[in-house]
Amino acid sequence: MNIKELVVYLSGAISGRNDVDAARHFASVETLLERAGKIVFNPMYTEPKESWEEYMREGLAAIVDSDCVLMLSGWEKSRGAAFERIVAFELGIPIYYEKDM
Repeated sequence: MNIKELVVYLSGAISGRNDVDAARHFASVETLLERAGKIVFNPMYTEPKESWEEYMREGLAAIVDSDCVLMLSGWEKSRGAAFERIVAFELGIPIYYEKDM
């Protein structure tokens, strides 16, 4: 992976996907990044919440504390991932795309 930043936030479609498939996808990318010495925030590991908005609040706080965001394949289908991308862009946080890795 050609990501030079240390702390990476994973952003991708979670809602509406098969939980097992989404978890596997996020985990496989997380493993690759950790092997490359990165610290990864994987939103699949958050505690259960009452609403989408609560998940987003936690995710956005993690983005602010991250050095970059990695947009996973299929992120375009996710309202949350699209919002995370906008926030990262507006804050000047580097954005990478899994398809370019």
